[in-house]
Amino acid sequence: NIGVFLFLVLSNIVLKLIGANFSFSSWLALNTSLPILIITPWTIITHMFVHEGIFHILGNLMMLYFLGKLFLMYFNSKQLLALYFLGGLIGAGFLLLIVNISPIFNNNMSAVGASAAVMAISIAVCTYRPNQEVFLFGMFKVALKWLGLALILSTIFFTSCTRSLRAINSASLVSTTTRSSTPMAAIR
Repeated sequence: NIGVFLFLVLSNIVLKLIGANFSFSSWLALNTSLPILIITPWTIITHMFVHEGIFHILGNLMMLYFLGKLFLMYFNSKQLLALYFLGGLIGAGFLLLIVNISPIFNNNMSAVGASAAVMAISIAVCTYRPNQEVFLFGMFKVALKWLGLALILSTIFFTSCTRSLRAINSASLVSTTTRSSTPMAAIR
């Protein structure tokens, strides 16, 4: 994720300096328009590695680092990687479904980020060991079930912010709830 982010930032700077009207970010982002998706099928995977800005990638990486380490205490790295991709794919699939079915959303949006993938890992560990206590920010002792609930509630809260965020965060939430109901033994 960091490598892709740095590549995109540097390439966008170079492209602007030479006056090119092109962005690798838009080429890698998931477009919700089905005719565009048909000619850019790789974006179903690549959107998980493209981020909107520094705070977007930092938030995802911090959550992935801390809850990913906790996840690896109970599962292996192969399961982490499988869940990462599965969560991202489920989030992308739900986003495509909701945007193309609902009249509320513009079906020509772009989505980037690993939020659905990271949320799937986070909620999986929170539901696997709900009573395990961790120190949030190194200071506040909290059970994982409450952390998981806070993650879901914050997703619902941010879902109500804008139309595009509504669809993207709804996809994150569906990815989250789908993964938490599937036993990790199924990912081998």
